[in-house]
Amino acid sequence: MAVRRLPYGYRFDGTTIIIDDIEGKVVKEIYELFCEGVYITKIKNYIKNFYMSRHKVKRILEDDVYTGKNDLPPIIDEDLFETAQKIKNQRLNEIGKNQDKSYSYVKENFENKIVCGECGADYHRYKRGEEYIWNCSHKVFKRKVCCRNISLSDKQIENIWSNVIQKINENPKLLQPQKTISNKNLGRYNALDREIKMAETGEKEYTQEELIKLIYKRASVMYEMSHYKEEIEKIDITALDKFIVYKNRKIKIILKNGAKIEEKI
Repeated sequence: MAVRRLPYGYRFDGTTIIIDDIEGKVVKEIYELFCEGVYITKIKNYIKNFYMSRHKVKRILEDDVYTGKNDLPPIIDEDLFETAQKIKNQRLNEIGKNQDKSYSYVKENFENKIVCGECGADYHRYKRGEEYIWNCSHKVFKRKVCCRNISLSDKQIENIWSNVIQKINENPKLLQPQKTISNKNLGRYNALDREIKMAETGEKEYTQEELIKLIYKRASVMYEMSHYKEEIEKIDITALDKFIVYKNRKIKIILKNGAKIEEKI
């Protein structure tokens, strides 16, 4: 007779199936941590001697057997399970993974936002076999290969944006207005900065009063160049401004409030 493999969290004591003291506790902690807002990849930081893969944690969070299905003793109640499913679906919606397959979440939301960090051209989406890829629009220009930046698939873009959403959730300060620098008056600022440095090194002589005036002017120009962008109110694709791709496989994500997040593929 074939022996049924028991789900993680249970064991056979010789006569009946019971909850394993250690594994059952881990299952319950996984659900509780996830429902408290901890991401799957971070759960390992909260449970002692935890060596479970991300995929196994995901399977546990999707298995309703832990509520007492299939005649197994319940480890969690149905309310906790349903809460976990709502949180999971909400996070999938944030990155578009719950969309109908006929709808291209990536094309709809990233078109005109992905930029080549090498030549400055936009990335365009092309079909290659059964999948879609994104290439710099100057990759081939007038029948010549001009830009050798990397290609990205829809899946890679989704995964990168998913990581960005996770980082924003872990660090809410990224939603706050960020100070940005305008190129306007940059030449004037650099000239004043050089004058002050020459005075500090003794290359040029200034009286104390003249030096104070230079420092004040530099600060005034810096103030004119600096400004704060608006705070981001909602953590979703509307927060994205630019998605800059570099051939060293680094991706720089710039949010609409000026915040910058780096990823690597």
